[in-house]
Amino acid sequence: MLVRKLRTFWGLGPVGRGLLVKTFAAVPIVSAAFRIWGVPKTQAFLRRWSAPTRSAALSSDEQRVLLQIVYKTQAIFYRYTTHGYTAGRVNCLVRSLSLWALMRRRGLDGIVRVGFRRRDGKLEGHAWLEYEGIPLNESLAEVATYSVLEASGSYDLPMPWRRP
Repeated sequence: MLVRKLRTFWGLGPVGRGLLVKTFAAVPIVSAAFRIWGVPKTQAFLRRWSAPTRSAALSSDEQRVLLQIVYKTQAIFYRYTTHGYTAGRVNCLVRSLSLWALMRRRGLDGIVRVGFRRRDGKLEGHAWLEYEGIPLNESLAEVATYSVLEASGSYDLPMPWRRP
């Protein structure tokens, strides 16, 4: 079992391995920041931190390869976090904002979406990351069950009712 996991990890290539390790490192940091500073300040920090490091835009081939790596690493990350291999379940907003920041540093600026649905008389909310209209860390079938809040891309913008 360990050999299979190591093969999977090494099969991701250097960019995939780096993204997976960074995702596992970023999620607890973002989660702690949410508890300490709240969502708006955490997203503002992530926006500054994740300013793209490359001066040139990615080619379409580079984007395609990076998106394939993102899909693979997110599937692995989701499997580990939902099956109890980490210190607890990971909040969907934390997962999405962490991935958003890591991708943004690589030159891919996705959109964090928040949707709501009513199930068994209860209102449920969910967050995911989209790139060019395609959800990256959630299935298309699951996303289709939510009504998207259109203004969900940023929580750190100044609100007229808040004092700076």
